[in-house]
Amino acid sequence: MFGKPSSDLTLVKRALKGKADAWDKLIRRYEPKIFNFALRMTGNHEDARDLMQEVFIAVYRNLESYGQKAAFSSWIFTIASRRATDFYRRRKPVDPMGEGDADLKDDRFDPHDDLLRYESNREIQHLLRQLSPDQRMVVELKIFQEMTFEEMANSVDIPINTLKSRFYGALRKLKSLPEVCRA
Repeated sequence: MFGKPSSDLTLVKRALKGKADAWDKLIRRYEPKIFNFALRMTGNHEDARDLMQEVFIAVYRNLESYGQKAAFSSWIFTIASRRATDFYRRRKPVDPMGEGDADLKDDRFDPHDDLLRYESNREIQHLLRQLSPDQRMVVELKIFQEMTFEEMANSVDIPINTLKSRFYGALRKLKSLPEVCRA
């Protein structure tokens, strides 16, 4: 998948011993993935940052409960998936087209690359907004996080057949959209 499970485990153990540098390395390692997951789930930068912050707070508070049964990356995405579900439950409908944060800029990227990435993400977000939150989460975990159905089932505690049904239903829905047909 991504990350380095053995070094993740080492960092977790060091973070549990109070080593701030280990916690910082874990955050830096997973921040881009969690942010992109949150952005695709929420559709805008502000909510994505809020959701990402909630995820890292939950990870920090529950780090001792990481049981090492699954890779740390699976564990952190379990938390991210659950926090995204909570986000949808309490979400107020705001700016459904996601245009409100168009002027936000991330200085880490070249402006031209940033524009291309922004346009691509905006198109993906538009397509993903056509899906239910459950379908969107399954597509995110399967395609963008490259999880297997088994890893997803372990992460979100949903039967594999349910995940497959949601995933293939999402693909059928996406294929039926006029925006996808013309691409």
